[in-house]
Amino acid sequence: MVWLDTAVWTLAVVLFVVGDWVTTRYGLACAGLVERNPLAGRAIDRVGVTAALLALNGVALGLAAGGYLHASGAPSTRQYRLLFPGVVAATGLVTTAHNLRVLVSAHLESGRRE
Repeated sequence: MVWLDTAVWTLAVVLFVVGDWVTTRYGLACAGLVERNPLAGRAIDRVGVTAALLALNGVALGLAAGGYLHASGAPSTRQYRLLFPGVVAATGLVTTAHNLRVLVSAHLESGRRE
């Protein structure tokens, strides 16, 4: 089942880290949008988009990795190990989809103003 673990973790990183970073960076830099998450907004204002999102998403991935390793260690909890990267992947999917929806809405709105 190593391939399944690798696939779920890869999906988590692609959706949660890459998808969120690309859509947030584009929205802030090119579409003139603002970050609506207060914690992320403060972090972005202080250290920039890349550093802020790497730090925040890194903490979340670290917590998920800790849960995964803990669950993987005991036979009674091993079946729950993929719950941790699965929740991260689902959160990344929802976040990236939301960001894309906001970007499309902003693009459509700017087209109406012209």
